[in-house]
Amino acid sequence: SSMGFFDKQCKIYFYLEDDTIQVEEPELKNSGIPQDKLSKSNRHRISLPAPKDDCFYNVHHFNINQEIAFYSRTFMITDCDPFTPDPYTTHRQEMEGNMKPLRPYERIDNLKQFLEHDRKVLGFCCYWDDTESMFGDPRELILHYFLADDTMEIYEFVLPNSGRDTVPKFLHRGKLPKQAPIPKRQPGEITDRRVLNVFGPVGQGERYILDSLKTGAVEEEFHKDHDLTIGGVINVWGRRVIICDCDNFTKEYYPRQMPPYTGFGSEEDSLCSCQSLLLKPPQKDFINNQKQGLVSNVLRFVAKMLTDSPIDKECVIGGRFLKRGQVKKPGQELFKSEVFKYFTAQDLYVGARLDLNNQPIQLLNADEFTFNYMEQHADEFPKANIDTIISKVKSISEEEKKVVKRFFTMNNPSNTGFIPYFIQVRIWPKYTNKRYITTYHAFLSAINWRENPTPAVLPDVTVKFDTDWRGEAADPAVKTINYSLFLEDVFSSTTNINES
Repeated sequence: SSMGFFDKQCKIYFYLEDDTIQVEEPELKNSGIPQDKLSKSNRHRISLPAPKDDCFYNVHHFNINQEIAFYSRTFMITDCDPFTPDPYTTHRQEMEGNMKPLRPYERIDNLKQFLEHDRKVLGFCCYWDDTESMFGDPRELILHYFLADDTMEIYEFVLPNSGRDTVPKFLHRGKLPKQAPIPKRQPGEITDRRVLNVFGPVGQGERYILDSLKTGAVEEEFHKDHDLTIGGVINVWGRRVIICDCDNFTKEYYPRQMPPYTGFGSEEDSLCSCQSLLLKPPQKDFINNQKQGLVSNVLRFVAKMLTDSPIDKECVIGGRFLKRGQVKKPGQELFKSEVFKYFTAQDLYVGARLDLNNQPIQLLNADEFTFNYMEQHADEFPKANIDTIISKVKSISEEEKKVVKRFFTMNNPSNTGFIPYFIQVRIWPKYTNKRYITTYHAFLSAINWRENPTPAVLPDVTVKFDTDWRGEAADPAVKTINYSLFLEDVFSSTTNINES
């Protein structure tokens, strides 16, 4: 059966059997307008307008003198045919609607678990001691746990000439409740969905809603994969079954929990003592990008100790301070099972302060290879992303821009467009084509006019050297900075700096 709504321009048919809709326009002769079915396809379900486009039109959305929208077209319902307002049909549909939960229905989706764990089965060897019963004896069992749907089955291992008949299964496949035998329930007491009667007696305008909070649900616990452990005991319908062993796949499935770090030796040494009875030294994990041809991918920085001790400042003989190896980040618990967190290359940048084995240091500079490498991998080193830095500098106020220009004026009285380069206030990162080199520490110090109104550190009190690959002092690769290009790119202006 179908319902038709009429007006001067079109007819709307709503099919009760599947909630599909069809819109037709009556043919008008010599109208000069192409006439066909207005819907995008013939008869189909139509979604509600946004933001409720995840639901479809049903019979309750149609009424006389009401507007409805199909695919951005608005229709005014002005009349209907005799079948549509049938009182019995209307009352019957209201009763059927009240007997069902309101849309949208609760969705129980186990498809993801099935796709991830299909054909993955955990296997255990079990033991059931049945000697307390008459003619009972120990029974050897094989338990299979299916990860796809959390069900299990049990087979009995029957020895030849044991006097027992071989049965297909000791336990058919299904979910195994933890509390067994379970109490008897009334029909419909345990269901996937429950509805609540919000008001009204049965059959007289009652209303139901879906019990999404599970207020009246009867919870029933079932055995899961984390309940199955070697030496553990499970209740198989009143039988005490002990798990003795498992297969290789099951051993690889469960994560191996390591004991806490003992504090003796390194963390790698402690893990090796847990992996084998015969102690072996930990193997070195060499990274593949340590060297490419004749280029060694090693980032080199110049740093200084942050200390107030005059001995550490002036009386320390040069040499190796820390041998090569991973350095733990500070503030971590020593005796724990989790893996320690170590410093990575992303934690290193000019101006960074690090705590290396309780010794604070600050990174002052880096060699040309380090700067180039970090700029070429700006996605891994956000401090070297020139686009992000330029965008941030462009957003400063006009007053702060004057402070920046004044900073360059004080360091270049002759107005040549260049200022001398010195390492302690080297601004970083720089353009890879070396149009100019900007500074990071001094630049931020200059624009922070509230806290630091004075100029940045002068050249005569800075460290005026760079380092070569041997760690020895060397002349810096760049001796001057073309700050005029910097002002042009950042402030989009070539205004004379003396104007400010």
